[in-house]
Amino acid sequence: MTTKVKKIIRLSCLICLWILCLFPPLEGAETEEEEADFGSELKSVTWKALPGGTEEVQLIFNRHREPKISAIEGERPRVVCDFKGAEKAKEVTISTKTGGEWVKGIRLWVHESPYPYLRVVLDLLQGINYFVEPFFAEDGKVYILRISKDSSDASKKAEKEGPGANSDADPDSSDFPAYRELKQDGE
Repeated sequence: MTTKVKKIIRLSCLICLWILCLFPPLEGAETEEEEADFGSELKSVTWKALPGGTEEVQLIFNRHREPKISAIEGERPRVVCDFKGAEKAKEVTISTKTGGEWVKGIRLWVHESPYPYLRVVLDLLQGINYFVEPFFAEDGKVYILRISKDSSDASKKAEKEGPGANSDADPDSSDFPAYRELKQDGE
């Protein structure tokens, strides 16, 4: 190699080092979408009875938060909503008895693993098949779950067979197939 080529290579390396010093690579930089998954806060939880035997739970956040919703069937039926990256406000209680006919209680917990998420659990009356209608209101900051008795033929058959006829397993055991995705309205 000639001296001229060596000088050009050295100069190129120095320029690269200078650029790296001025503009270091962004390690662990999150995209706007990933950042949007965090920083959401549950501001309040409300329950109310509606006409026609329907009950409604409203989860009010400071910004839009899309949950993963599932159901646990059996002797202790529950609806579970997981909100990735969300936390609860300090004034929101972690456990509330509703006094409702279908929704008996609402429990909250912030989980840290495998990623931070807020879990909202609706404890339901056993022995009933339910229709759960989840939807958003007010710019997506209010997540609403409407719970009513399912009046389909499958529900009537289950009622005749009695509570727990469809499941002999303990819903809290590790081998119980705990979660079943609920269909969103229109799916």
